[in-house]
Parts: sequence; structure tokens; C-alpha cells
Amino acid sequence: MTLAESQRHAVGLALASKLLVITGGPGVGKTTIMRAILAILAAKGVRILLAAPTGRAAKRMSEATGFEARTIHRLLEVDPRTGGFRREPDHLLECDLLVIDEASMVDVQLMHALSRAIPAAAALLVVGDVDQLPSVGPGQVLADLIGSGAVPVVRLTEIFRQAASSRIITTAHRINRGEMPDLTRAEAIGEVIPGFFRSVPMGPFGRIPHSDTNLSRHARLRSHTSRDEV
Repeated sequence: MTLAESQRHAVGLALASKLLVITGGPGVGKTTIMRAILAILAAKGVRILLAAPTGRAAKRMSEATGFEARTIHRLLEVDPRTGGFRREPDHLLECDLLVIDEASMVDVQLMHALSRAIPAAAALLVVGDVDQLPSVGPGQVLADLIGSGAVPVVRLTEIFRQAASSRIITTAHRINRGEMPDLTRAEAIGEVIPGFFRSVPMGPFGRIPHSDTNLSRHARLRSHTSRDEV
């Protein structure tokens, strides 16, 4: 596995830290770093647990790392009788390292439950994109951890070659930097801009639809067709 300098720094810091946050947008190599950390520690016999807030995120985490990942609720073992969790200070998780992915979706209550279930000697690695939408529940745990100044944070910004070819990823990073997305080269990499959009004239803020464009005619045609079908 070949790592860039920023990734090697993140791996080294993770191996030396009791608590670490790794954050960055899509395509910056967060998953590659996780794979490297897990491979090193698994070879040393370290007990590792992986978890994510949702079933889909846990499945992606498993597929990307090759290690079993579970939802946080499943990891903490929901007790249907009490509505709480079985994993508590008197019944701690059995691990030396706990890795939480998609941490921007974790709310305060869930992180509190996790913190109560982690053994005192275990390390915690928190991974996520702080620029994603916050959790549905109360709080913004990932942003608060980063903003606290009390936790070591690795901020990844370099977009790697495979991800750099994705207009979705590069556009997301431009928006995060406060820059206007560049849609003019989308066709060159095989992503399609519909014909009616190309026909819209360029205005001071990009392509602005107006009543004389194919877009409005397309919309009117769709409207008539829908009424005819009804």
C-alpha cells in the first residue's frame, strides 16, 4: 500500500494517539488511512472494533476496510426493555481500538453512550467529513471535537488521482472553499449535461434559464403531456 506524505503523517499520529480525529472531504484518502492503520494494528494482535451511525455506512466501512463494522446501536447492544444500551461502565466494549466512521452523523446522546462503553485503556479514532450535514439528533459532535483544540486533528485536503477525475468530488471541494463550481468540462470526463441545459444562455451568474430557452419549452411540453395523460 503506497501512502502520500499527508497519509503517512495521519497513520503515524493515529498509532501514537489515544484519541484522534481525521477529517476531510470526499476523495482525500480517509479510507486508505483507515485500511493502513487497521492492517498494522491487526498484525500486532490489537483488538479492533469498527462502527458507523447507519447500516449503509457500516456496510461501506466493512467493504472498504475488509474488517467487520457494525452500527453504533448494534455495537452498544440496544436493550428493548429499557430503551438504553447494555454496554455501559459495568459491561464495557472488548477492544483496544474503536474506530467510528461518518462521525458527522453522530449526535451528542449517542457519543455519550459510546464514551461510557469504551474501556479506559482503549484508543478512539474518529473519522468523518466536518463539512457534511450535521446529525439529525442534537449537537454537532465532530465539529465540536475539532473546534475544542483539546483533541489532535488531521485535516486532509489533497484530492488523490482517482478521486480527482470525479466532477462531483472536485465540485464539492470547490463549494467548501467558497468557489463557484466549474461545469464547463463535465462532458470531457463522461458526465452528461442535458441538451436543454447547454442551450440556456450564459448570464452574469452562469447559465440563467428564461422564457425563450429550450428549457422552458421542455417544461411546457412536459406539462401538456402530463395533463393529456391525466
